[in-house]
Order: sequence, then structure tokens, then C-alpha cells
Amino acid sequence: MKKFNKGINYYMLHSSEVLIQMKNDKTFLLEETKSNKTFEYLFENKIIPYGAHVLMLINDDEKKWSTIHQSYEKRNLIILEETRRIFKRFSDRLHNIFLFENFGTILSINACLACFSSGDIDLSANPKDYYEIEKCMLELGYVKEIRRGVPDSIMTTFSKQKLLENKDFYVNFEWKPIARRYVKNMSNLHNRLEQFRKENIKVLDNGIKVLSNEALLYFNLLHVSIGHYYNTSPGIRLYADVDRLIRHTKDIDFKRLFTWAEEDKQSIRIFTTLKLAEEILNTPIQDCSQFVTKQTSKYSKKIIRYLWDVSSNSYINKTSILNQWKIDSMSEGMNLVKYACLRLIKLNRVKL
Repeated sequence: MKKFNKGINYYMLHSSEVLIQMKNDKTFLLEETKSNKTFEYLFENKIIPYGAHVLMLINDDEKKWSTIHQSYEKRNLIILEETRRIFKRFSDRLHNIFLFENFGTILSINACLACFSSGDIDLSANPKDYYEIEKCMLELGYVKEIRRGVPDSIMTTFSKQKLLENKDFYVNFEWKPIARRYVKNMSNLHNRLEQFRKENIKVLDNGIKVLSNEALLYFNLLHVSIGHYYNTSPGIRLYADVDRLIRHTKDIDFKRLFTWAEEDKQSIRIFTTLKLAEEILNTPIQDCSQFVTKQTSKYSKKIIRYLWDVSSNSYINKTSILNQWKIDSMSEGMNLVKYACLRLIKLNRVKL
């Protein structure tokens, strides 16, 4: 597998820059459109529709890439309509549910609908509404099931058959801000999310609710760093959400972002994920070092050494379990032994 650097990997997520390169070089990425290994690479990195979007712009004589792109668009239009249907059912009964993470990002910034890759949607909901949500989903033809090995107290999954061709459709309700058991300051994040429900929700024209762009960016950064240790699957695609939110949002208040992070004790994670987005995707981020302490900067630099290979200028997309624990301990601003003790005896497990 190719490393994620500023070569083909980078351009798979930046179609606008591909068009610029093509003006100067008519053969730009031309060989990649013909290679059988390209699809394997896109599949492995879970960015098939992103790559198809780019490659159909370069050379699509056989309609290979446009056909793939159109198939995702067709599927995602069904998902969009189903999501709208779910929110319509909730509109008269529940008011504090909103669309989260990848699909929420795409709809919030009106990005290419076909570039929604996963096909599952994630909704944030208050645990107090559990039974009413379950009732609504059953009425809509869904069944509840255990999936991903995540306890029902953290996330509940509902599925529906025959909505999508050859695949069940899944809707995940996240009862915690991040679907993880052990986060030292989870109660802070829970309070932050409840604040956002009251102050930072926007309703799209189709009735679907999402967070405001800055609030969504904040939790996307935490989703990358807490939920995925910065580089577990789907890896690079998570940074694409961060990158596109920043590129499509005017005048992001980074100071406000770090005020939230400081209050929630998440400055290391927010700072590190932003720095990685800047390295990986050349995301236009202002200098945020003025908003963090020397200790935050120190821990962030240590974490990035596990995730960014300076010699090859590439993203490291796999780390050992031990290194994940090291990364997590540094993200909490703690040494590994202290962090391991807290995690193993579950002192940092918070019931919400």
C-alpha cells in the first residue's frame, strides 16, 4: 500500500487542486486512471467515491470512474431521503437529535453527496430519549441489533433491510459524545454537547438537524483523536471531514475552539489533530500555538512522532496497541503508567 503523502494519495481528496494541476500537465495522474491497483488502494483506504470523483475528471473514456461515482450518488440519495424521513418522524416528538460526523459534515457544507463513503449514519441523542427513539425507529421499520461490540449504553444501532441494494442500512444513536468507554473527562464533553444542543444547532432546508460548523468541527476533531486514536480505520477519511469543514467555513474562530478545548481539558487532542490535518492535507489553519500552553505543545509534538514520518513526509496509518495507549496517555497529559492504572480500574468511566 502506498503511503499517504503529497502524491496521488493527497490528490484523491482534493479534486479542485487536480483541475489546477491538469491545466499545466495533461498527463497528470493519467496512469492511475488505468491501473487496476488504483481501485484496490481506494478500497483499502475507504475513499472509493473520493477517488472516483477525481479520476473521472482526468480520463474516463470507458466511464469506469463516473459509473462508480454515480452508483454512490444513487445510494446516497436514498440515504438522504431516509435520513430526512427519520427527522420528520422525530420533529413532533423529539427535538434534540442531530446528525453527526461524516454525513453531517457533508450535508452541513453542501459537499459532493456521492463522496459519502460509509453508508451508515450517526445521530447524537440524549439517553433520556432512549425508549421514545426506539419506539420511533421500530415504527419506521427498523430492528435493533448489537453491532461493533459497543455496549448499548454507549451506542445503539438500528438496521433496515432492502433499503439499499445488497446491503443493510444502519443508523447509530450515540448516547455519549464519543463512542468510547474510557475517556477521563467524558462528563465535560457530555456537558459541552448538551450546551451545543441548545445553542449550536442548525436546521437544513430538508429538516435535518446538524451542529453549527464550528461546533461540528470541534467534535470531528475529538472523533478523530479520541474515537480513532488519530489513525485507526478509516484513517485519512476522518481528516477529510476536518479539512473540508475548515475550507468551506469562513472565519473560523480558532480562539473559541481552544476556549472550549481548555474548559473540556482537550487542548492536546484538538491541537494535535489540527496540526496533523495541516501536515496531511495542507489544511489552511491559522497559527494556533498562541492558544495553547507549552505543555500542550510538548505533548502534541511527542504524539505526532508516532503518526507522521518526517523522513518520508507521510502519514503513519497503523500503530500497535501499546503505542495507542501511549498516544492516549499523552493526549490526556499523563504518563503511561498513571493512565494505564486509571483506565484499567475504570476510575475514569463516567455514567451519563
